[in-house]
Amino acid sequence: MAISGSQLAFQSATELSVRLRGGEVSAVELVEACAEQFDVSDQLEGAWLREFLSRAQHLSIAQVARAEALRSTLWQRAQTFFERYRLLLLPTSQFIAFPAERPYPERIDGVEVVDTIDAILSTYAISILGLPALSVPCGLAEDGTPVGLQIVGGWRRELDVLEAGAAFERLRPWTAHYPPPVV
Repeated sequence: MAISGSQLAFQSATELSVRLRGGEVSAVELVEACAEQFDVSDQLEGAWLREFLSRAQHLSIAQVARAEALRSTLWQRAQTFFERYRLLLLPTSQFIAFPAERPYPERIDGVEVVDTIDAILSTYAISILGLPALSVPCGLAEDGTPVGLQIVGGWRRELDVLEAGAAFERLRPWTAHYPPPVV
């Protein structure tokens, strides 16, 4: 049975992330939790997910600790933002649709994209914080491809996100403008 990235993340990373924020996880537990995920990496559906997990196997505990420290800094900045604002609105993606033959676009705003994380940073950064988010269609690019609006809420503010998404769709119905399927 194939495992999706979201299933893998939900099964262990969410619980681990909550425990990390509470200071309850030792380095040994972190390594053990990751080892369990490495065991199922060959069952992942997406090639980029398999590659991403494979790269994680080669990280040192110092690199993991540094990444956690950076994530914690980002978490604190997000908390400060959500003390003042209820929602964060941003593009779902930093680019419009690109040829299906490529795993990600070659360039974003003139900057070379070197890996998948560069290409999905606007959603990845929200996901690693565990913040509620959704994407709603908000228009079409010049070439007719759909563009999404990402709506992000503060920690445990799922209802704010869902209400904002529903309100946006009521005010900007998109189904009549949906492009025809690509054959």
